[in-house]
Amino acid sequence: MLTVPRKVNVAVANALILAVVAVLAGYASKAKYVQENADKAVNITLVQGNIEQNLKWDPNYLYQTMEIMVV
Repeated sequence: MLTVPRKVNVAVANALILAVVAVLAGYASKAKYVQENADKAVNITLVQGNIEQNLKWDPNYLYQTMEIMVV
């Protein structure tokens, strides 16, 4: 069995990752991020609960926060 130094393996892995990222970036740059059928647009309304920021992420206040958001 042929043994290859670790530095070579790391360099090959890095080159492979870079190549994959470059290919994916090429595909992403050709993607269309526009709305083609404006006739089929959907109206969306977002509502945000009025909860103080220090309480919103407090684990002790989790159930009260969920009640405000759901009801």
